[in-house]
Amino acid sequence: MAKIYKLDQYRAECNIEPFVLDTGETQIVIQAPTGETLFKIAETPTVYVQTLLKLITGDQFDAVWNLFRHEQGTVLVQFLKDIGAHFMVTSIAEAPGGSAALPN
Repeated sequence: MAKIYKLDQYRAECNIEPFVLDTGETQIVIQAPTGETLFKIAETPTVYVQTLLKLITGDQFDAVWNLFRHEQGTVLVQFLKDIGAHFMVTSIAEAPGGSAALPN
């Protein structure tokens, strides 16, 4: 007999908590990306870092961007690595696609 897989079981086993960034003054709560967003991330070449940041941070992009835009680049890179690992997108800084996936 074929095994039956259940959507509710996937939901229960794969629930990822939001990524919470403590700024010292407030907390920015970033929800886990949807399946649709993960596909967009996978299809976005890594040279479009701002697009990837928008995708992974969703409606919190402006708050996140205002924090990191004037920091050293390595601070942003570390954030991208951490949020990518948290949401199991390997590292958003190394999202699937790469320069080989540049649009024609």
